[in-house]
Amino acid sequence: MAGYTYNLDDLPSERTFRYYTDTTDYSYVAQLNADGFKTAVGNMFYREVEENIYTGRLDYKRQLPKGMYVKAGGYYEEKDRNYFSRLYYYDLQESSTTVVPGRVRLSTLPILNADSLMNSWVRDDGQGLTLTKTLDFYNYRFSSSTTLYAGYIGLNVPLLNNKLSVYGGVRFESFNQSISPIGLDSTTTEVEREFLAPDTSTKDFFPSANLTWNLKDNMKVRASYGVTVNRPFEREVSGGGSYDFTQGITLVGYPNLKRSKIQNADMRIERYGGSGEILALGVFYKKFRSPIELVTDELPDINDQLFLAENFFTSNTESATNYGIELEVRKNLSFINPALENFSLIFNASFLRSRVQLADSLERAFYEKQYDAIRIARYENAKGVKRSLTGTSPYLVNFSLYYDNKQTKTTLAIQYNIIGPRIIIPPVIQILQAQDPSQPPGVLYPPSSSAPEFTRLPDILSTLQCGRSYSSFLG
Repeated sequence: MAGYTYNLDDLPSERTFRYYTDTTDYSYVAQLNADGFKTAVGNMFYREVEENIYTGRLDYKRQLPKGMYVKAGGYYEEKDRNYFSRLYYYDLQESSTTVVPGRVRLSTLPILNADSLMNSWVRDDGQGLTLTKTLDFYNYRFSSSTTLYAGYIGLNVPLLNNKLSVYGGVRFESFNQSISPIGLDSTTTEVEREFLAPDTSTKDFFPSANLTWNLKDNMKVRASYGVTVNRPFEREVSGGGSYDFTQGITLVGYPNLKRSKIQNADMRIERYGGSGEILALGVFYKKFRSPIELVTDELPDINDQLFLAENFFTSNTESATNYGIELEVRKNLSFINPALENFSLIFNASFLRSRVQLADSLERAFYEKQYDAIRIARYENAKGVKRSLTGTSPYLVNFSLYYDNKQTKTTLAIQYNIIGPRIIIPPVIQILQAQDPSQPPGVLYPPSSSAPEFTRLPDILSTLQCGRSYSSFLG
């Protein structure tokens, strides 16, 4: 079996501008230093992500004596990705106070009125507004190639007159990823390329086992165990960094970021009825080794209770756990009235708890151009910090009403979902370590004879009072 998938994520012009409320007349006034630029009025963000994915797989199954069977197969995936982002901002010139009013209101901001861009706002005398392209990680472009070779073999053994079925197997994966930043010139060294575009190559074995116990004709108990992997994306390993406009944060990757292996175990009891009905209750447990998390070492103003960090980097934390219970119900509504035989109710809910243990030594990489070396900074005072995994909700509830008419081939659905509070952007709960460009912490790789001996800076332990409540997550 072979397949091809083409994905295109095109954000042609996302316009961002900020306003605050004037306390005198309660009008909306534009913030002229949006996104940290001294005189920026607003900005336009362009992003395009293009993917070509080629897949192929082959599966083989052979029956053996006494109801046993063996399965084996292979899988191949090649993914070619091109990423492009560009940010422009409207720049209010310092000498424009006589041309542009100091208080730009909602009705006069030129980003909302294209006609006004060609009159008094944009001028050739150095006043008014100019459209400027930003630098650094706001403008990022790379291509990447990823290949995955996988093979598996498994054996199924029925026991106790087919009351019990045991399946065990192992999967092998060979993963290779190559990133090529676009736009580098001849002055870029090999060390800098390694920082901006690290290559990744790993080989792993993933065991798995499944047990099915047929208690009755309409009731089963299932238990399973398996090892899976979470590999970082290109932007998470590239030291060049990128800007995520959906979350409003700057993300800097870590070239030495490791994949995270996950041990999964679950047990589930199922009772079946007619017409696809099911009642199931299960428990699950996940153990993460070296999970990937967002971390910040940004130094905030501790007097600003509404401060939320905007600069994050990726790092492997020590470990994490995720465990909980889940309930699933599928019920045909014909028991109410035979006329409702085409209607079904589906309900499932999960309640879980997740905890991540930050590593004793979080790491971040910097490229030191004067030494042509990669500096690894270690933040050692994160030890003991625990919180919920980013993006993990303590509960999830789904409710669906389905109409399925097989004669007319008509399907309709009404769905309602509830997701509990969760961390989207990790809060600043602790200042990891002060940064001083004159004496950066960490070590250089490769070592440089001309580099000074770096000494670790004093720790700054300070709890930040954020404008949002994270008490249920931070523990």
